[in-house]
Parts: sequence; structure tokens; C-alpha cells
Amino acid sequence: MINQILNKKNYRTLIKLLRGYQGDDDQPFEKQKSSYLKANTMVRYFYMIMFFWTTNLYFFSWEEWNQLAGLPQPLWPVKWLGLVPFLPGLNSLVIFAMTATLLAALFPHNRFLRILSFIAVLQSFAIPNSFGKINHDMHLWVSAGFFFIFLPTGRVESITKRQQYLTAFWGTQFLVLSFYTSSGLWKSAGAVIQFFMGEIHAFHPLGLSSHVANRLIQTNFESILGSYIIDFPMIGWPLFIGAILLEVFSFIIAFRPKLHYFWGLNLILLHVGIWLTLHVPFIPNILFLMIFFVNSPFHPEKLTLKDMVFSLPILGDGIVFFMKQFKQATHQSGKQQETQPVLQPVFQTQPTQRPSCIHCRTAINMPGQTMCANCEARFGTANSFPDHPTILSQAQRQQINYSST
Repeated sequence: MINQILNKKNYRTLIKLLRGYQGDDDQPFEKQKSSYLKANTMVRYFYMIMFFWTTNLYFFSWEEWNQLAGLPQPLWPVKWLGLVPFLPGLNSLVIFAMTATLLAALFPHNRFLRILSFIAVLQSFAIPNSFGKINHDMHLWVSAGFFFIFLPTGRVESITKRQQYLTAFWGTQFLVLSFYTSSGLWKSAGAVIQFFMGEIHAFHPLGLSSHVANRLIQTNFESILGSYIIDFPMIGWPLFIGAILLEVFSFIIAFRPKLHYFWGLNLILLHVGIWLTLHVPFIPNILFLMIFFVNSPFHPEKLTLKDMVFSLPILGDGIVFFMKQFKQATHQSGKQQETQPVLQPVFQTQPTQRPSCIHCRTAINMPGQTMCANCEARFGTANSFPDHPTILSQAQRQQINYSST
């Protein structure tokens, strides 16, 4: 069964469905080169910003951590801090993390430095999550640091190497968008369970207002729009459903570069809306989306509204499908009309025949005569034979010939 699913024909069909509307795609090699240059610049910026995030983390948290004897609930990346003296181990991690991220920012083509940077970042951001609570605001950056390990090492000059580089970069985009898809699917699955249990769920008109109220009571915070959503739940109901659908279909957008800018901007608005209602900031996620999707290297330079609408999941796919069906039906009917023979009236004209002798069938030049001169001299005129018609049959002529001999 797996072989049937993964065979070449089904694979191409699946990719075609995921890619959706393509439109015109000219100059692929020129686009590849420009996309590679943009992606290469973004990777360099990525490691520069990772150096900033790591430095910022230790600048504002080192003094607090320095007062601890150890981490209360250390996660597995920093379990080793419990096996060594905490303060020397923490200081060595600070130096290692800042050095590794800086070197990766200076030499992003070196895979070994990218690996060291990922290890340093993973351990650094595991420390603030080792106090009994997981904050996932840096998950996109840490995960992208792991995916970027698979970028080709060294300078990329050939078309093949550039394609490998762009494939690894695109894979990072796809996996990051799959995080949003998993979040949307998790919300949808929870809503289905709550529906069958008779509870207020995510798709319920009171779903967002109930969630905002519980969150603000839990954190003892106030948000800018939280009270309005609670007082007027019907305002937030369609927005919450739209946010869930935005997350669910995010993974498809990786296959549709025409929507990278549009979808990245909407995900940014999603995070802004979460902060306005739940008072949960996602500043690292917003910055990540601005760099890798709003400024995506695969986004076409020229884009029309038709291209964006036709590329939308479900809605655009349905429009394109029905348009293709309509064009095929129109083309088929036109083809049938062209191939159908046109019946035109046929006027058959009888060829003008010269009169011939009723006996020997010799042509007669004189109109009105029925026998040639020879037959008249031999048999007499046609009036001498009152019994036979003007035109004799073959048997009658043979009989006359026989009787005349």
C-alpha cells in the first residue's frame, strides 16, 4: 500500500494538488539565481539575529540565574548542569553560546559552525524553560537552526548546488509552517471532543470569549481588546474560526510561493491579535515571519490579484477546477460542431444526351428522328412498327434483328 501511495504517478498528482495554481513561470534559472542570493542573505541575517537573541538572554537573565544553586526542573539539553558546579557550568555555557552564534553569523557557509550554533542555542533557551513552565516563543528559531544544518557547506556556485541550497531552505519553511498546522489541527481536534461532550468549543460562538476570560483570570493580566471580546463574543467568533483555518492550511503555503507574503502577513496579524486579546507576546515569531515569509526568496516579483485568489487553498482550487471544467466542456462542444458535416443541398443536373437510334443506338444528329438512316432504309420508319415503343428493350431489339435476317 505504501508503494502504491509513493509511486511516481501518485507522487506527481499529490505535488500538483499541493502546488495548486501555477500560472506563467518563465526564466526559471534566472529566478533560481536571484532566489539563492536572497536566501543566502537571509541565512546570514538569521545567525546574526540568533547571536542577538542569545546575548540578550544572558544580559538580562545571568544576574538572576547567578543567584541559583541549580535549575529546579532542568530539561534534557541542560541536564549536565546538575552534574557540575552550577555557576562555572553556566558561565562556560554563556561563553560557548555567544562565541558559537557569532562565528556562525560570520561564516554561515560552514556546517560545523552551524552545528555548534544549534547546540549552543538549544541549551541556552532550555534554561529559562527549566523552571516548570515551557515558553515556546523561541521554538521557531531553535528549530530553524537545526534545519539549516542541512544547507550545503562551502561556497555555492553551480546550478545543482544552488538548487540543493534552496531545497534545504524551502524545507525549513515547510517545517516551520507545519508547526502552525499542528497547532490548528490540535485546536480542531479539541473542539470536536468538546462538541461531543456538550462543552463550549473553539467553533462555538462563545469559544474565543471564554478562552480570553479564562486566560486573563489565570495570568491576572488585562489586555487591550480582551474585555471587548468578552462583552461582544460575536465579534471574535468569525475571527477565531478564521485564525484556526489559517493555521490548519499553513503547510500548503510552502508549496505556493505566490502566497508567502500574504500568508506570512496574516500570521503576523494572528500573533498581534493574540497579544491584543490574551496578552501573550510573540515578538520572535513575528520577526521570523517577517524575514522568511514576508520577504520570502520564492515570492514572485510581479503578482496579480488573480494569482493570489487562484492560489488560495480550497477556495482558489475550487475556482480553478470549475473554470477548467467549463473550458473543457466549451472546447469539446466547439470541436464537435467543427467535425460535424454540414449538409448542403445537392442539385444533380442530368447531362444532356443526344438522341440515338431505337434500333442500333447510333447517335442521331437530327432532332425528332428515332432511327438512323441505315435502320430506316433496312426496316422502314418507326411508324411501321406500331406495336413497339419508342425505346426498345434489348430483348426486343434482338427479336427484331432475328426476324429481319
